[in-house]
Amino acid sequence: MAMPASEFDTWKARYDELKAEFEKLKEHNAKLERDYRDLQRRTEASAQEAAPTPATSPSEFEETLKRLVARVAMILQAEKCCFLLLDRDTGELVGTPPAFGLPEDGLKGIRVKATDGVSGLVFRTGKPHITADAEKDGLGAKDFCGTPGIRNGVTVPLVIEKRDEENRVIDRTTIGVLHVLNKRYGGSFSEEDVNLLKVLSRNAAAVIAQAQLFFEVEEKVREFEATIESSPFGVLMVNMNGGITQMNASVRRMLEAGTNHLGQSYERVISNEQIRDAIYKALKQGEESGEEITITRGDDGRTVEQHFQMQTTLVRGEDQQPIGVLAAFNDITEIRNVERMKTAFVSTVSHELRTPMTSIQGFIQTLLEDPEEEYYDRAMRREFYTIINSECERLKRLINDLLNVSRIERGVALEMNFQSMSLAELVDKVIKIQSGYTNKHILKTEIQPGLPNIVADPDKIDQVLTNLVNNAIKYSPDGGTITIKVTYDSQFVQVAVSDQGLGIPKDQIGKVFQKFQRVDSNDRRSIPGTGIGLFLVKDFVERHGGKIWVESEYGKGSTFTFSLPFEPPKQEESAQS
Repeated sequence: MAMPASEFDTWKARYDELKAEFEKLKEHNAKLERDYRDLQRRTEASAQEAAPTPATSPSEFEETLKRLVARVAMILQAEKCCFLLLDRDTGELVGTPPAFGLPEDGLKGIRVKATDGVSGLVFRTGKPHITADAEKDGLGAKDFCGTPGIRNGVTVPLVIEKRDEENRVIDRTTIGVLHVLNKRYGGSFSEEDVNLLKVLSRNAAAVIAQAQLFFEVEEKVREFEATIESSPFGVLMVNMNGGITQMNASVRRMLEAGTNHLGQSYERVISNEQIRDAIYKALKQGEESGEEITITRGDDGRTVEQHFQMQTTLVRGEDQQPIGVLAAFNDITEIRNVERMKTAFVSTVSHELRTPMTSIQGFIQTLLEDPEEEYYDRAMRREFYTIINSECERLKRLINDLLNVSRIERGVALEMNFQSMSLAELVDKVIKIQSGYTNKHILKTEIQPGLPNIVADPDKIDQVLTNLVNNAIKYSPDGGTITIKVTYDSQFVQVAVSDQGLGIPKDQIGKVFQKFQRVDSNDRRSIPGTGIGLFLVKDFVERHGGKIWVESEYGKGSTFTFSLPFEPPKQEESAQS
């Protein structure tokens, strides 16, 4: 049945009306798409503006990131914006300033495991996440440690992309996440916001990566500078114009220079001709060299020599052209001192052995030439025998000292003969014997009354006292008073031997008990000695469970003090200690 004309016209009119409405909607939709693309272009342009020229200092990086988070919050109409960056050491995502809308103190306390919360989800999957209801998703509780007032948010990963020469992405590294929180005016975040935030996050990741690289390089530079500064080897760097660019503490001590010489000419700062000549040859002639230098200086009224091995090397840039000269110094003073001590020790021991041998040989030859006692009577011959015996004892003591040193070095236990003994009687005995070797000195004792006996090895303590008193005599060449003071308490007895002699320089006090060590100064080189006496003294005292130390003022005298327990510890306990 045909539709009546009036009804057809009605439907046609309705169709035309709907068609017109559709065209309007289509045109409006096209306009929205154009507006969206325009907004996207403006967003990208804004993001480019938010990523300025590369920063070159921590403050510049901070200002760049402040502008960036503020721009992100403005574009997405959000109340808050912040970064959580990965801490590689702990595996946590850590709140990192600057932020927008969040207090810095609270932000620094945010630490989320990379496996927890929305932050962990986005970090692990690399996919953005919209949080419509923060309370339901736990965004505030888990990701922001219960920070109040978080309603909703959108989170995207911060990804660094590494590209090849053809701009193709060859590697991606996720360094953290970017949170944008609380849409303004009660709104909700949408997919369009996600797309905008993706664009912005690329610039943010690039800036953060640049900052991290800058800080890592800066830290490495600080570590390198600290290593150079604290190195026991001297490091001196001079540029091709002769200006000092690096001078570490070892060189400053060596040259007795201050800390404000960077940029100054090496010729103005360095007075040592050998060093200046070596640097000059390297700079002007390209001649690298290695040589030993000796620096002499006055210290506490005496002359001190230091020996250094110096090596100069040309430093070249990437184009292999010289950019400066590096002078490295190795302090070999101890090596030279050991060599000198070895030489002196061999010479001294040879002399110490030869002297009594010559005396023994002379007296025996004399006796052999008078078999019938024509020239020397019995009394005279007895005196000769006594001298021969004394010289043999002297040889025996020297040989025993050398053997004891050898045993100590090899870790072989010395035989100790502990017994009850009177320290006061031993002191008197040593004083009487040593007094016979000098007419310049007054030897006196100060012994605390009531001194009880101690348990010790009499021979070893005799050697200790004899060595200390004999040293006090030798190193007081102008005479003076030598005092042996003995005191005690409930646990220890203490013996101090004081003189008014040459004294010991401060820098050598710590070395006097070392093997073959002798104080190095011009005023005592003629004084005989092997350098092993105090080494043995220290060992003997410590084998009794005691201690020994020295106090001295250069030019005024020394006091050597040792303390002993009334009974030594058991050998097992002594060995363990």
